[in-house]
Order: sequence, then structure tokens, then C-alpha cells
Amino acid sequence: MKLLFLLLTLTSCFAVLAKDKKPKTQPNVLLIMVDDLNDYVGFLGGHPQTKTPGMDALASESVVFTNAFSNNPICAPSRASFFSGLYPHTSKNFGFKKFQKNPTLMGSKTMMEMFRSNGYTVVGAGKLMHHHDKKLFDEYGDKSDFGPFPWNGEKISGHPSVPEAFRNVGTLDGSFAPLTDIPEVNGYKGWYDKQNGWPITVKPFKYINDDNRDKMPDEVKAANIKNYIKKFEKSNSDKPFFMAVGFNRPHTPLYVPQKYYDMFPLESVQLPQMLSDVKKINYYTQKQGNNGHKGTEHFTKLIEGFDGKKEYALKKYIQAYLACIAFVDDQINDVLTTLKESEFAENTIVVLVSDHAYEMGDKDYLYKNALWDNATRIPMIIHEPGMKKTQKVDQPVSLIDIYPTLVDLCGLKGSTIKNEEGRPLDGNSMQPLYNNKAGSWEGKEYALSAVTGGQGDVVKRNHFSIRTKEYRYIRYANKTEELYDHTKDPNEFNNVVDDPAYAKVKEQLSNQLLQEIGLAN
Repeated sequence: MKLLFLLLTLTSCFAVLAKDKKPKTQPNVLLIMVDDLNDYVGFLGGHPQTKTPGMDALASESVVFTNAFSNNPICAPSRASFFSGLYPHTSKNFGFKKFQKNPTLMGSKTMMEMFRSNGYTVVGAGKLMHHHDKKLFDEYGDKSDFGPFPWNGEKISGHPSVPEAFRNVGTLDGSFAPLTDIPEVNGYKGWYDKQNGWPITVKPFKYINDDNRDKMPDEVKAANIKNYIKKFEKSNSDKPFFMAVGFNRPHTPLYVPQKYYDMFPLESVQLPQMLSDVKKINYYTQKQGNNGHKGTEHFTKLIEGFDGKKEYALKKYIQAYLACIAFVDDQINDVLTTLKESEFAENTIVVLVSDHAYEMGDKDYLYKNALWDNATRIPMIIHEPGMKKTQKVDQPVSLIDIYPTLVDLCGLKGSTIKNEEGRPLDGNSMQPLYNNKAGSWEGKEYALSAVTGGQGDVVKRNHFSIRTKEYRYIRYANKTEELYDHTKDPNEFNNVVDDPAYAKVKEQLSNQLLQEIGLAN
């Protein structure tokens, strides 16, 4: 009888607890952001040899946006635009100024603030906003880290195995090597971790072999997110979560374990189709004096460093880029596997995007910060609970559309404007593009991208492009133009802006662009 009474009492207690516990009515969100990732992923087919089984598996049960673009193809302004939901020309934030000093951005809720105001627990790790602000999160793991690096006794250094001409373009952008290539710089041999703080401290990064080494920064970020998933399971909280992770690779320097290099034997690496006559392209960067000159400089220095052997030099670089993509794909797969094995598998929206893409030498340009497809077209995936197969959307969309899509999918309430300096979201929910019950697409028929044209935030100093399904139109600050017909020229090799047959197309796209950015007469 005592045992029966105890069982009845426990059953009654569990029933009361179950009754008091509110069921989650809003989905969780896992946002994965990959730095500098172009279309070299299996589900977009940008390179035939890429190995991305983790991302491909996610794509196989998600919506894949095949014409998705960055709104500003360089890190800081792209991320400020993405997380605020505002175009660069709306906020006047085109460059690397801290977003915390921009009145429009500070007057508008970031994505994280919007989720927190709707009762979500918000956590993150890695590179999300370029200028980190921990106040936007309830909890944060490790911050952005591009290491490990060679060390010359005073500061981080380029890798000594990289030819000096290319190494001199910068510690970040001018280095690539497998971890087995142990650097020796000014008597300091080995990889070193640069620790944030004051004063900066440096510690050795242990590397014996691929199986006996310290974790790479992206592996640490993956572990952070896996721990958050397990922590939320143990907490048994009824609060939904917004969880974001930013992986650094394949951002330079292109350092990853040897096994990832081995996946792409150098002699068999395939090169992109190359443009033989680069004179057809308007190199705005050489005329405007901004960061874009790095693309032509990096290309020239890479080839120079390998004694003018263009194909060999590009194979070396693309091998390293593919290796870094394979590496980060393993980290993404690790996180997704943990999510699938958790209790949140059936109630979590997964979003995967890149902040921008990367030109791989096809226009004698090796960098980001350009307005062509290869620098702006990004992977974009949205998985909703219950999706079991791929849906492809070819409507041009951009990063600006993710924020309103999540507001829609998660049923978030309230304004995204904090004060009179703020602005409403510029993008539109993409749900109508793949969900027939959600109404019609209210967005534009083109995606807008911009890059900075120099100092200052005045719109007319900057360069802009719009991309429709059929065309890309570019307008530089000095009013030179480019026009590409993607129905005939998917590589954007033939600038037809002066072809009379395209006069009406040019006029229409020019008017649309000027109207969009507020420069129409």
C-alpha cells in the first residue's frame, strides 16, 4: 500500500509539472554563417571537385536559393547589413566603420535583439558581426579567430613556404599551407595561437600530426555550439533559442590539417574558365582607389611568386581553398549531427549562408569586394522542420531577405525600430517563393549589391549592381557601366553595355538601380 501511494503521488506530481510546463510554440533557430564561401559547394556545382557532404546533406532536405547574393561583398558591411536587415545605402554603412557608431544601425534592432525581445534565448560563437558586441547575446562562446599563425617573435607572420611576392600582400590574405608544413620564422618554429586581451599573449599551437594536435579555431566554435545544444537539452526550458555560429574558413589564411589538402591532389586540380581579354572589364578599383585594388594585386603577386606560372599558381591557391571548404564542411556536419540527435531536431529551423563570395582568378582578380557574380553569389539554404527533399528557388534574393523570413517563420512580434534614427527592414520574407500557402512574393525582381568607392558614406561615392535572372548591371561611382547577359554569358566575360541591341535593357536596369538607391532624377 505504501508503494502504491508513493507511485500515485509521483504520478500526480509529474502531471502537475507537465501541466505547468508551457509547450514551445515557436521554433528554434540555428544560423550557420561561413566566411568567404563562394559557390564551390556540391549543391551549387561551382567547382566539380569540391567535397561538401555535410552541406549537401542539409541541402537535400532544404530550400536552396540558387540565385542568392551578398548585399556588400566584403566582411564588415555585409554582416552589418545582414544582421540589421538594412541595405548599405539605407544605413550609409558601406565600409569598415564600427556599426555601433552608425545612428541608423543603432536605431534599429539587430536580428539578435528582435529574437530576444520575443522571449528567445540568444547564444553565439565565432565570427558573426564583424565588430563583436556581446551585449547582443545572452551568452557567447569563443570569438572570431583566423589562426593559428607563424610567429616571428614579435607578431604574427606570413608563412615562409609561400613565395615572398604573394606573402607580402598581408599576413591574412597572403598565406596558405597545410599544418604539416611547420613554419620557422626568425628562429621561432611552429604554429602559435594569438590570444585576445591586454597585453596580447602568444602560446604554442601543438601540432604533432592530424590526430595529435590542438583544435583549430573553427573546431572550437563547433564544440561551443554542440555544448549549447546539450546544455539546452539538460535545462528542459520552455524558451526557444536562437543559436548562431560563424566559421572563419575558407577565409584566409588558408591553413588546415594536411588530410584536407590530400583530398585535392595538386596535379589534378581543375581551374575555372579564364577570361583571355581582361580589357573588356572595367576595373573600378584601379580608378577609385579603394579596397578592390587588392583583387588585381593579389592575382598579380600570386603569379609573380610562382615565376609567372599562372596555371600552377592558381592550382596551388584553389587546392588550399578547396581544402578549407572541406574542413569547414566537417565542422558544419558535426554541428548538424548533434542537432539531429537532440530533442530539437524536429523543431529547429536551420539557415546556412555566406557573407559573400570570392573571385578565384577568372578575371585576373583574386579576392572579394567586386560586383560580379563570382564575388557576390553565395550559398543560401533554409531548412524548416519536416522538410525531406530539396526545393530550388531561382528568383534572385539576397542576405537582406533572411531577417524578414525568420520574422515570418518564427512569428516574431513588435517593431524592428528602436528610435527615430531606425529604419524598417529593407528585405522581404522569402517564404512565398517556396510555400504556396504563404501568399505571393512581395520582393523585387532583382538582388542589389554595393561596394565602397572610397572614404565617406555618401551614396553617390559608391558602386552598385543589380542582378535579375537574365542580367547583371553594374554602375560605378564614375558612371562607367557593365552589363552581362546571363542567358548567353554565365561567366560574365562579355560586357555588352555598349551593344545597341541591349540599349533598352541597359536603360531599364539603370533606371531601376538609380530609383532604388535614391539617385534618380
